[in-house]
Amino acid sequence: MAETKNPPARITGIEKSAIASAEPVAPVWLLTYDFHGRSFQVVINGYTGAIAGLYPKSWIKVTLVVVAVLILLLVLIVANNR
Repeated sequence: MAETKNPPARITGIEKSAIASAEPVAPVWLLTYDFHGRSFQVVINGYTGAIAGLYPKSWIKVTLVVVAVLILLLVLIVANNR
């Protein structure tokens, strides 16, 4: 099997909790994982599935998307002026 360049993320902890209150509360999942030596934490609403938290971003991919959008806008502007 070929060795991968990036090691897989390692999950360090998962917690399930609910806050005690008079109103019904959905379960909340807390996920903490390590990726390339950095720790990231994610909170997941167990009722709606909404996710909040930080995640690793590839600045190369972000730059490529921005360049692609700029090229697309330039093509649309040039095509509209003809």
